[in-house]
Amino acid sequence: MKTSKTNSYYGWYVVAAGFIILFCFAGSGFYSFGVFIKPLENEFGWSRSAIALTISIYLLVNGCVSPFIGRLVQSIGAKKVMLFGASGAGLCFVLISFIQDILYLYILYALLAVHLVAMGYIPVSTVIAGWFERNRGTAIGLAYMGLSAGGFVYAPLIGHINVNYGWRISFVFLGILIWVVAIPLSIFIIREKTDDSEPVFPEKIPFGKRTKDSLAFKDALLTSSFWGIVITFFLGAMAQMAVLQHQVAIMAEKEISYGLAAAALGLTSGMGGIGKFCFGKMADLFPIRWVVTSSYLLQCLGIFILLNVGSNLTIWIYAMIFGFGMGGILVLQPLAVGQFFGLKSFSVLLGIISLGQSCGAAIGAYSAGLIYDHYHQYHPALITFLIIYSLAMTSILITGKPMMKRCLND
Repeated sequence: MKTSKTNSYYGWYVVAAGFIILFCFAGSGFYSFGVFIKPLENEFGWSRSAIALTISIYLLVNGCVSPFIGRLVQSIGAKKVMLFGASGAGLCFVLISFIQDILYLYILYALLAVHLVAMGYIPVSTVIAGWFERNRGTAIGLAYMGLSAGGFVYAPLIGHINVNYGWRISFVFLGILIWVVAIPLSIFIIREKTDDSEPVFPEKIPFGKRTKDSLAFKDALLTSSFWGIVITFFLGAMAQMAVLQHQVAIMAEKEISYGLAAAALGLTSGMGGIGKFCFGKMADLFPIRWVVTSSYLLQCLGIFILLNVGSNLTIWIYAMIFGFGMGGILVLQPLAVGQFFGLKSFSVLLGIISLGQSCGAAIGAYSAGLIYDHYHQYHPALITFLIIYSLAMTSILITGKPMMKRCLND
């Protein structure tokens, strides 16, 4: 009977809906884009760099609009924002199927970024955080596994559609899938927990007490802790994206076959999904600053292995360790906000941190290429990003303990 009651807690239905929505968010917006590069090049004759600029625009717009989406979620509620995002994202994908000029591709992917952020992890995290306190890390970790699952499923699926039906049909498919999946989930399942809501079986907190303490947005901005968290995830994203985006090229430099390098990239992504759940669970049990540090330490260990690759076995070891460690980055951002500042300005603060994370990711991927162009090898770049990881760990450790009371002592 106890299990039945626990399973009936409505927050877990929200987690399941969040998993599926984030599955669509990541799979359609980021992971599937690489599958379109070759078909677009073949049809229009555009250069690889010109096509690749599309995803850079997407990432930068993603980061820039995140604070505004966070403010919108706080003002009108997550459900309305998610409906706006899902409706617009589906339309953008359908319109992309009609493009004839690369300028329109840039414009539509910029608009797509706005709408996908509106249906993505900021509103999803905000809703889930409101339903959970003691199990918040586990809940958000489970939902965020949808990000990795989307990458695992969407890329081969869209590749299959491209081959058999053409890239234009693939974009239409992406749009319709968001409409038929994300919109109904946003309408019928996503529901924000308010102070006066009384679920049939509320979340069980066996020890400690629930607290309503939260910092207002302006007060949070005046704390050194907030900017320490921003710097932490900015630096971490810079190093992580640099390694991840150049991983196949780094392995090729070490005379690893392309097929093996591509398979290792797939394993890295898959391990990231496991890492999201595990680090979310760890954040329920241990101080957030130590959990973030452990995530970065594992990524540093992965880079050290990559620097000394000598056999196929070490490639797989690298992929498992680095992939597992990198899984913690996204899931730990909303958890850090919740633990340090509470839920009053959760979505806005998460939006600002997401802006820093996106900017760091964009800089990291580009700077790794610049370092390679200068030295004609990746070794200096990897050493540089090991140093950046160490700065990120230092930043989170000196940030200190969360200011909010928790049901678990930090």
